[in-house]
Amino acid sequence: MNPTLSMLFIGAIAVGLIEGDIVRLCNLTGFSDTKQQQLQQDDIIYRDYQDGDKMNFGPVLGCAQRDAICYVAVDKSDSPQTVLGVIEMHIPDPYLTSRLKELIMAKVPPSRKDGIIGYINFVKVLPEWERKGIATNLIEKKFSHIKEMPRVVAISLEVRVRNKPAIALYKKTGFEEIERFPFSEVTLEAFNQMNPTLSMLFFSAVAVGLIKGDAVRLYNLTGFSDPIQQQLQQNDIIYRDYQDGDKLKSGPVYDCADHDEICYVAIDKSDSPHTVVGVIEMHIPDKEIGPKLKELIMAEVPPSKRDGLIGYIDYIFVVTKWRGKGIATNLIEKKNLDIRMDMPKVVAMYLIVLVTNEPAIALYKKTGFEEIKRDETWITFVRYLL
Repeated sequence: MNPTLSMLFIGAIAVGLIEGDIVRLCNLTGFSDTKQQQLQQDDIIYRDYQDGDKMNFGPVLGCAQRDAICYVAVDKSDSPQTVLGVIEMHIPDPYLTSRLKELIMAKVPPSRKDGIIGYINFVKVLPEWERKGIATNLIEKKFSHIKEMPRVVAISLEVRVRNKPAIALYKKTGFEEIERFPFSEVTLEAFNQMNPTLSMLFFSAVAVGLIKGDAVRLYNLTGFSDPIQQQLQQNDIIYRDYQDGDKLKSGPVYDCADHDEICYVAIDKSDSPHTVVGVIEMHIPDKEIGPKLKELIMAEVPPSKRDGLIGYIDYIFVVTKWRGKGIATNLIEKKNLDIRMDMPKVVAMYLIVLVTNEPAIALYKKTGFEEIKRDETWITFVRYLL
């Protein structure tokens, strides 16, 4: 199978199915000394998110806005609200496409086809707590609660094919691969990442929901605010390449710390020289681009430049309180300017976004991307740097 395609997994655990989007799960599987692990686990409690819960001294991603269902792992030895792991989901999934719904419901008994399908945005565990079973417990314990929601019939997720630790985690918790798709993560989350990039879509039979990993979805990245206030805030923002030590309030900057991607960040210097409020992650060149997509992109490139490079934008993420202030636009424009000046061999950058993600689509059109391909679920955008 083409490794650039995403995989669709399905598993049987109880009755129903489950699906979702992404913040990358690095090193979430593995083993440690059993006795030591048990001592640490005794300090962990698992419960629904509560106001005041914090992760790395910052809010717990989208949980504080109450626009998602959040289930957390709390280190009671530190404080009753110190979060070291979180799973975030939407039930039902507000962005479920008819094609995906049909695919999921094909696995559901006829008597339950009027059931609900949910969506897991991401699972995140603090680096110092990885490899201790936190992610596994978050999934298993939350799923046991979902079983008590009789109308939920499925939960699924996507993850990059190359994200081996996450794949191992999902298989361990009952997910099986059922299909691969030629699309990319969002993002998800964003996922959140996210705007999906090369991902795997998993299923598990429990009751329903959707799970995705690796990118944070692009919610409300465009918009307007008072121009004077916006300018004052923008004066505190600097844009530069990622540096070691850069952090979001909620933790490390996704994959940037591994230095296997190109990351460009927006820094709130009024807080600290390393406080990240926005990030764009990309691969140049994109080594996983399929020949058909490459041919489609290169068709618009002058013959003299067809030996050039094509890059891929994995995701763009902006911290909630900084959205609607032009951060995402500036990240794209400023980094593209750097690419033009420093990497003359690059002829195009592309990305893939859900057809339902209207704010992200508006952002990409505003910043010079043009649509070159579309199906029922995804739109491929390209920006030429000629």
